[in-house]
Amino acid sequence: MTYAQSSLYFDGTGEDVSVGKSVTNFQIGDRVIGNFFQAWKEGKIDDAGLNSAMGGSINGVLADYFILKADCSVKIPDYLAYAEAATLPNNCMAFTCLCW
Repeated sequence: MTYAQSSLYFDGTGEDVSVGKSVTNFQIGDRVIGNFFQAWKEGKIDDAGLNSAMGGSINGVLADYFILKADCSVKIPDYLAYAEAATLPNNCMAFTCLCW
């Protein structure tokens, strides 16, 4: 695993201020959170997945603006505040570690 100099933290939320031309599942104004691993969606994790850790191998969310992959992000449900939604990656990471 290689570590590049990057911004820190993965437990952030935000509002879409721009979306790519081919993105159909998000629009400007959506409240979103990214997966901790931006290149791992399912199955056994590989090197590409391990090297896509936000705040580790790739930039994290300690920034005014950050880029997330549309297929590795989710909309925040209306009933969750930004701060509540920001705790979800921590919970998922703890669960993953316990089940590994």
